[in-house]
Amino acid sequence: MSSSSIENLNNEEDKKFITQIRSHPKFGEAKTIKSVTDFDLLRWVYAYKGDVDLAILKFIRHLRIRKIIGLDFIENLNGSGGLDEMAEEYAPMEILGPVNESDGRILLLERSGRFNLEQMVKSIRYSSFMLNRFRLMEE
Repeated sequence: MSSSSIENLNNEEDKKFITQIRSHPKFGEAKTIKSVTDFDLLRWVYAYKGDVDLAILKFIRHLRIRKIIGLDFIENLNGSGGLDEMAEEYAPMEILGPVNESDGRILLLERSGRFNLEQMVKSIRYSSFMLNRFRLMEE
């Protein structure tokens, strides 16, 4: 769903939320991001139970953290970027594919029953583990 797809939303409340968010004075920081979709914005406003002001504050904080740890350029990271390829061995996760063709969501399967927690705690820095998860979600 692109930023111009608000007319494709079926729910009037969703359209209202998107309009409120995109016209909010603090939303200017988010405009520097290459792609902020209506779907992304709706996830945030629903997560904060329709509180647009709080959703924007949390979304902007999220964008700042993404920038600080370089998640917008995660495809350029290598072993020296803090990713631990062994994390995949100890905590496997798969991208199963799109949920459906129209909304761009994907289905991830984290195989928690196959986690080797003892070895993971011994071998993986927590930040590397989390960066690995972020990378896989971004792919």
